[in-house]
Amino acid sequence: MMGGLSEVAPSSLAWMYQVIDQEVGDKDALSHDVAEAAQLLMLLGWVQRRQFAQSLASCGLTIPQFYTLVTIHHGEKGCTMGVLAEETHQCSATMTGIIDRLLKMGLVERARDESDRRLVMVRLTKDGQALLRSALNERLQGLREVLAQFEEGGRQHIIEALKVSVSLIQRQLVEEVVAPIC
Repeated sequence: MMGGLSEVAPSSLAWMYQVIDQEVGDKDALSHDVAEAAQLLMLLGWVQRRQFAQSLASCGLTIPQFYTLVTIHHGEKGCTMGVLAEETHQCSATMTGIIDRLLKMGLVERARDESDRRLVMVRLTKDGQALLRSALNERLQGLREVLAQFEEGGRQHIIEALKVSVSLIQRQLVEEVVAPIC
């Protein structure tokens, strides 16, 4: 990998870097850029996920628990277990375990829906709302520390490049129903 970044990459990514180099090779400048971008994007994803997991761990949360809390927060009156499983791409059994742990932590509560007593809704508690806000603030602080290393013009360049990248990648996405991994 270019630029000496391979030292921070997990060894599990090394074989992917080799495959990318073999597949893309040094055919031309665009091919070289494709290989470098692919490697950097994989590394960025890995490093960001690891940093996010560490940040959440300091709040006592895992990544699936965080996204479950976010999903519940988004569903203003709470969410059913089915909606939670679907929105977070978890199977029902996995979601039940996540909710049970969040219940024990006092971050969510189960309650019957007032308009349809057959439905059980999962809602955030006040502690859940506070912890979710705290976890998000910690995430933002980590990003602030990274972006503070750049001048304003550099930050704006990064933000613009990210916007364009996200837009182009979203155009490539195929909307399909993806079965949860159980």
